[in-house]
Amino acid sequence: MLIFSIVFFSCDPPTGQLENDFVKLNATLNNSAETILLGDTLKFKLTLPDNLITSTRTVAVNSLQEGWYLFDFYLLDTLLRRGVRMSGTSIYVSDGYLSANGASVYLSNSNKPFTATLNLIPPTKGIYSLAIVPQPGRLKINDSNVPIGLKVNYDVVDKHWSMLAYYYSTYFNTSSGDFFASAQQNNVDGYGVYGFRVN
Repeated sequence: MLIFSIVFFSCDPPTGQLENDFVKLNATLNNSAETILLGDTLKFKLTLPDNLITSTRTVAVNSLQEGWYLFDFYLLDTLLRRGVRMSGTSIYVSDGYLSANGASVYLSNSNKPFTATLNLIPPTKGIYSLAIVPQPGRLKINDSNVPIGLKVNYDVVDKHWSMLAYYYSTYFNTSSGDFFASAQQNNVDGYGVYGFRVN
């Protein structure tokens, strides 16, 4: 849990081009209910628009050489009071692909629309969190060698922070105010934090 907290709450983006020129995009979600049923699949779909409005310019997307972002998917173990990182068959990517280490989602780049759908199949009942690691991913478009930073959030009104804050403060000896402040700051910066329960 300590490693998750360090990455989640205090990771700084790398210096250089990705900080200076970045785009914030929102992934859509097939089911934004706080509670889903065991066996359900949550689908987070990110599609690159035809025109990117970055922090410094607007650019038409003609081709994609590389596009990826980092994420963390955790089960909050309320008995042992720790976070259990999910991997293996509980995660797969359609349209695009998952990196070999299971921590990065890559967008498809052969034809438009350039997209990737992160599919989560929680293996047990419990409380889960999906967080975009707060450092930019990378886009390389139009055969340019200059990358654009990619920040990913979720296109939902309620990301269920109240539920996550309760469990973080109760089971992991943190202040719910600290959780809200960190989640809100990440949200403003363009990085999504999302929680859900599986019954």
